[in-house]
Parts: sequence; C-alpha cells; structure tokens
Amino acid sequence: MGGRVLMVVATPGEAGRDGRADITIPAGALFFPAVLDFAQSLAAGLGFVEREQNQIRLALEELLCFLNNNAFIGPESVPLTISFCTQADGLTMRIIEQGMPLDTNNLPSFSPDRVEEDFLSDGLSLFLAKGVMDTVSFINRGRAGLEVVLLKRRSSSHIKAIHLPADTPADRPEAPGPALDTYRIRPARETDALDISRCAYAVYGYSYEDFIYYPERVAEMNRSGLLRSLVAVNEEHTMMGHCALKIHPDNPGHAELGVVIVRPEYRRHGLGAALWQAAVEHARSLGLDSVHVRSVTGHQASQTIARQTGFRDCALFLALFPRAVDLKQLGGRQPGKMSGMLQWLCLKKTQTRHLDLPGRYRRMLRRLYEHNGIAVIEQTPPPPADHTPLLRTEEFDIFNVAVMSAELIGPDEKAAVAWLTSAVRLLCRKKRDAIYLLINLAHDGATTLADAAAEHGFILCGLFPHAFVTGDALVMQYVNLAEDPFSHLVVDTEEAALLRDFIRDEWHSLC
Repeated sequence: MGGRVLMVVATPGEAGRDGRADITIPAGALFFPAVLDFAQSLAAGLGFVEREQNQIRLALEELLCFLNNNAFIGPESVPLTISFCTQADGLTMRIIEQGMPLDTNNLPSFSPDRVEEDFLSDGLSLFLAKGVMDTVSFINRGRAGLEVVLLKRRSSSHIKAIHLPADTPADRPEAPGPALDTYRIRPARETDALDISRCAYAVYGYSYEDFIYYPERVAEMNRSGLLRSLVAVNEEHTMMGHCALKIHPDNPGHAELGVVIVRPEYRRHGLGAALWQAAVEHARSLGLDSVHVRSVTGHQASQTIARQTGFRDCALFLALFPRAVDLKQLGGRQPGKMSGMLQWLCLKKTQTRHLDLPGRYRRMLRRLYEHNGIAVIEQTPPPPADHTPLLRTEEFDIFNVAVMSAELIGPDEKAAVAWLTSAVRLLCRKKRDAIYLLINLAHDGATTLADAAAEHGFILCGLFPHAFVTGDALVMQYVNLAEDPFSHLVVDTEEAALLRDFIRDEWHSLC
C-alpha cells in the first residue's frame, strides 16, 4: 500500500493559546477509522459532551467519505491531511487534500422531502455534516488543493478553561459520583437497546464483545431470549447501568451472567452489585439450573462480588480478554491480556456425577467438584445413546481466542484426536492467543482425548459444570503467547490460588 502514515501533535500551551494536531494519511477509507477515533477522543478530552463527540465524529466521517467518493479517483494514493485546532470555545478541523478538482460552487444537494431518492447520494453526506456542525465550508486552493473547514463549539465551558479558586487543592482526591437517589432495576425494553450500546461504549470503548455495539442485535437477542437484559434507570429514565443473562440455545438450562456495565458517573454506590444480584434472582425466576460468570483477573472487585453472591471458582482461562481493556477506576488500562476466572453458581439441587476422571487431573478435579458442592462417584460412564460425534470449533475475533468443544467424542476416539490435531495446527497458524478445549466428562473417551491434548501442549484450565446439556466439561487450554500470562493475575480466594498454582506449574513445565 502506497504512502505513509504520519502524525504530528503539538502540545497545547497556556490558557488562551491554541493547540494543534496534524494527521497525514494516504487517501483511502482504510485509514479513516483511526482518524475518527482520534477526533472523538480529542473531543472528549476538550470537554465536549457525548452527544457533541458523536456529532464531530459523524461530520468528519461523512466528509471523508464524500471526498473518497468524489476526489480520490484512480490507483494513486494522494496524501490527505486532517488538522485539528483546539480553541477556548471549541474545535476546528481542516481537511486538506490534493485529489481531483471539485466545483465548490455546485456541490451535491439533498432534500429531506426526497429522502428515498436521495438516501445514497453524496448530498446526504454534506447535509448530515452541516446539520451537526456550526460551520462547514469548502475552499478551493487551486494548485494547493481543496480545504474543508469544520467548526464545532462546545455547549458549555471545559473545566480546563475555568480558573479554580486559589484555596482549591489541585491534587484533591476525586469526589464520589452523584448520589443515586431513587432508581429501579427492570427488564430492558426494545427502546433501551441504543442506550445499552452507548453505555458499553462509555465504559469500555470498543474493547468489549462485538454484539453490544449493535443496538439492533441487542434488541433481537432480547426478543429471542438469548439475552435477558436488566437495566438500572433513575427517575429521569436515564440509564445508569446494565447486566444480562446470556443463554446458549443448545443449553437452555444454563446461562452466563455478564455485560455488567455501570456508567462512570454512577460508580462507587453499589449499583454493580445490585445489578448482579438482580440478574441472579432473574435466573432463578426463569427456572435455570445454574449460571456462571467470567470475572477479570486484573482486579479483585468482580471476583469478590461473585463470591459474595454464592459463586464458586472452578476454572482459570489464561489470556482470555482483549488487550488494552480499560477498567477505569477498577484498575485502569491493563498492560497485557487479562485472564478470566470462571465462577459457577448452582440454582437447583445438584445430582451425583458418575465419571471416569482423567488420571493426570483426578485430584484437582475432585477438589473442584467438592468445592462446588457436587458429589462424584468414579466409574466408567455408560455409552451415550447417540454415537454421532459432536465436535465443533468457534473463533472469537474480539478476544483472539478459539473454543473447541468435544460434547460427544463418538465411538472412534482416533478420529476425535485427529480433529484435535488438525484444528490446533490451523488455529496456531492464525495466531490465536489461546485455544480452550471443553471435553464432556459424562462420555466415554474423555481420558483419551485429554491425554492427547496434553501431548499437544494443552494444560489444565479447570472444571465447567453444566457446560453441556448432557454433562460437565474438563477444560484445557493451549496458550500461544510469548508473554507470561501470570504476571498481572490477581485472584480472590484460597481455592482460586491453588488452581492458579497448579496451572502455573504446568505452564512452567512446558517452557
């Protein structure tokens, strides 16, 4: 790809002096997302409210797309510079390009009265940009190219522009968020979907699971019952937080409790714990057998909430979560890939398991079963009625991990081992950070497949009760990272520490 990416940022001076940042990129839509992310982050830092940040991003995106469609024609990669000038009352953006000449006096138009005919027109892009900015102007510079100027003023003064009283300590600790006053937790409505997506963005940026950023997908998953969202709203109907049960269609008696999101201004009042407890009670009301959570190991808060509501540690997924997750006040931006502690809660009386536990993990599995209140009688499980193998592999790009599930190994154990071998090779070529293998302990052949996985470099992950509708899973993991996954790992209980030490010993034995 031709061209180069160059970014020059000038540090803002004292109050009253403008700051400036220039970004130069090859013309082309491939580079636009990085510019848009920078523009929105800059707007947030300058004190624009969320609505204004989104308007700045929208206007810049529409104009870049307009230029891409009308000025950047041909195989050459002409340079494109976006200059950001910060001011006391707002932000000016200048797009400078040297593509095909445009007639700035006869730019495409758009009429709201003809929305169906003009919906895909270039005039719509200009109409949207002008509608959300204070000024949008096109300046023909002749041989110097075209300059597009966008101005957006803040609706209120930024805190940096306000002079603090002389007796105000500059390093005063951050005050608690606003009082919650009256709020209630209720099932989400379809009209809440957009606010749920925005709440996720406000807390995690774009580092959370992909579906949460698509309001239509959030609404559809709730309609289908695959997602059971709960939201906390105040008397003004402002969404303060969200929590959900995620139910897999192949295992409807079990759910994952997750997507616990509390907007920054409502943190440190126990709202996250209240949402968590409400989700547990909702699971009981739905008649579910059990629920699990994947608590981050970059801090202890979520693990502690799970423990306090009855969840028990049972597996440690190394290198599970994306890089650069920002936990805000819970722990800040994490330096590498965080791991996930699987914690499980039984909602109904458990049945005794009749299992043939793999010898290499027998003692640890028995301890995990006992810790989770499940009785085990060791014996060879009866053969399943259906001998058809059920082996599948799922890849999760946002996490850069894969999950291999051996729900039913089938009568040909060699075929299952061959599936394991070929899948691991392919996933390693794709540079997946971690591969997790779930083996159904209720079916014959689990020991054979576990031994084969160990020979391929898999180590223990732990136990996953009710992972399948027909049984529990032994979970193993193949970690495909050069970094040490234990360097920033924090656990909350003695049982979790014992599991961590067992897995760490296995990890070091491979190094």
